[in-house]
Amino acid sequence: KEDVVAIITVNESINVTVTKSGINQTAIQSFVSQYLQKEALIKDVMTTNPAAIDDLIASMQNEADCIKNASLSGNDIDPMITYFFSLIAMALLFGGFFGLKTGRQLKADTSPEGLRKSLSPGKKGTFITAEFLATYIIHIISVFVLLLYLMFVLKIDLGNQFGYIALICAIGSLMGISLGLFIGSIPRIKENAQDVIYVTLSLTLSFFSGLMFADIKIMIQHSVPVLNYINPATLIADAFYSLLVYDTHERYFLNIGVLAIYAIVLCFVSFLMTRRKSYASL
Repeated sequence: KEDVVAIITVNESINVTVTKSGINQTAIQSFVSQYLQKEALIKDVMTTNPAAIDDLIASMQNEADCIKNASLSGNDIDPMITYFFSLIAMALLFGGFFGLKTGRQLKADTSPEGLRKSLSPGKKGTFITAEFLATYIIHIISVFVLLLYLMFVLKIDLGNQFGYIALICAIGSLMGISLGLFIGSIPRIKENAQDVIYVTLSLTLSFFSGLMFADIKIMIQHSVPVLNYINPATLIADAFYSLLVYDTHERYFLNIGVLAIYAIVLCFVSFLMTRRKSYASL
């Protein structure tokens, strides 16, 4: 029933019997091999120099630990840092509240600003682009203030790859505002309902990225890994994490690429919903 990993047979010699290869089987074979080597060494010392046997046994009992935990990039990672990565991801997604306001101010049935813009001869595409860029710049500035506070006041080690960190924040902010703009552009949803939807959505996404329980992201990766690639908060936090852990940027750019695609799709759909909106009377 495969309950037995290996059988150690002790006769005149010691033999190990296994039915398949694996980590457990290799560990047992390694243990037996070391035992046999030490047995042979002790017999040899007992024969040639019995006075040194005590020193030999003492050295065997105090073997040096040759294993050291380290990341692939050589940095020592504080487990608590993952919570700050998720916190930054939540802050980036909170840019969606700017996006919500932008979406509402482009619709005549939800705000006085939207009413005036609908009556204006100006192109809606121009209004949308201007509103989006303005909110994007404001949010990016606020995010960089947060990063400066984390790094220089709280002394949180985010690594020294500041260009890549800035790119994460730029794409993450774009993703957050795009998500808010999309929800704000959905027709026939009241303002309070939009706020509730976005607060619930952003906090839920942040939770599954590890903001309250760091291991939840690992559990999802083992059970339903596709959810980690759907969740923008997880992609943002994982991009930060990959900068500290890996010595290459393949995983980093994968996360950034997926976020950029999501943001572009959400912006395009929001633009279509807002641009094609018409009213019987104003």
